[in-house]
Amino acid sequence: MTTIEPTVREAIDVTVGQYADGLRNGDVALLREAFKPTAVVCGYIDTELYVKDLDFLCQFVAETPSPASQGEPYACETTSVEVHGGVAVVTVAERHYVQYDYVTSLHLVVEDGRWWIVSKLFNGTPSPS
Repeated sequence: MTTIEPTVREAIDVTVGQYADGLRNGDVALLREAFKPTAVVCGYIDTELYVKDLDFLCQFVAETPSPASQGEPYACETTSVEVHGGVAVVTVAERHYVQYDYVTSLHLVVEDGRWWIVSKLFNGTPSPS
């Protein structure tokens, strides 16, 4: 396995943190800071397939009470990070986001030293009670 430079890992963690904090707090502006404007969001919630753009995700977050405002224990844990040159794949386990748990792959690119999410691929299942 290739070793990830600490400064690269820190920069990726900042972007993933913006993503998680944006979802946790319903902060669309912070969420947008993590993504390239042309990013795509694809995956399943239960059996329903979503193939959408970033605006769809941001609209959903804006219109849905955030986990923080509902006292929901949302958690986003990074389970793996792979970096290959200027691209990275980060897998996160998300728990209790609006009553669903997700396994999410975030695909990132680096531009001028800044890592950006260009796609989100996810699978959501109902959170256990």
